[in-house]
Amino acid sequence: MRIVYKRCCGMDVHKDSVTACVLLIDENGEFREQKRHFSTMTRGLREMSAWLAGLGVEAIAMEATGVYWKPVWNILEAEQKFQMLLVNAHHIKQVPGRKTDQKDAAWIADLLQHGLLKGSFVPPPVIRRLRDLTRMRVKVRQMLASFANRIQKVLEDANIKLGSVASDVLGVSGRHMLHAMVEGQQDAGSRDPALNHASGADGDSTNSTEGCGGSGGGCSRRRDRSPGRTREESFASPGRALGYDPRY
Repeated sequence: MRIVYKRCCGMDVHKDSVTACVLLIDENGEFREQKRHFSTMTRGLREMSAWLAGLGVEAIAMEATGVYWKPVWNILEAEQKFQMLLVNAHHIKQVPGRKTDQKDAAWIADLLQHGLLKGSFVPPPVIRRLRDLTRMRVKVRQMLASFANRIQKVLEDANIKLGSVASDVLGVSGRHMLHAMVEGQQDAGSRDPALNHASGADGDSTNSTEGCGGSGGGCSRRRDRSPGRTREESFASPGRALGYDPRY
């Protein structure tokens, strides 16, 4: 069978160790095999990379074993000295010539030497980092939605119809109500004075006007906040009064 790579390496990657088997063809045409075990710690992987570079290895193949292949791939890829192939384990099993189901480094190196392995697509490092970031963001948003549904279920079990009066249970108003219930408030009329002031429940209503020209005249402006307070402070004070940061 035709030899594709004269110096190639097959790797059997595990959680704590990686076995590297190098197949060489010297100047006399003799086949040689060298096999070594390395730790999957960063120091061990760099030692393996230097050993492979010293032997003049051209191509390296490894199985896509869970997530254990990623650190090995990243360190070898950073050297930019080898042709890397990430092989599907199912594809190796389908190659005839092996009676047992054993998939060790020597068998992977033998298949690679004769060009019988098909590498899987591995995106560039920038794309891989972006993909990990977006996947983590999706996971976090799914967790937040799950916690929100759990809170809603607990409220419904207690017959607290907060979802019927608030469009968003975990919004600003919903969080204020939840915090008030945690503090033991059961009557909406016994709220904090700051809440009454902000919502217009006291005498200084937010709907009151100043500068009106009479019953038939228009108002020059609406008094929607107390003197000396900005509009942002007026809206932020209920959350601060209840111990919440209005930004969240």
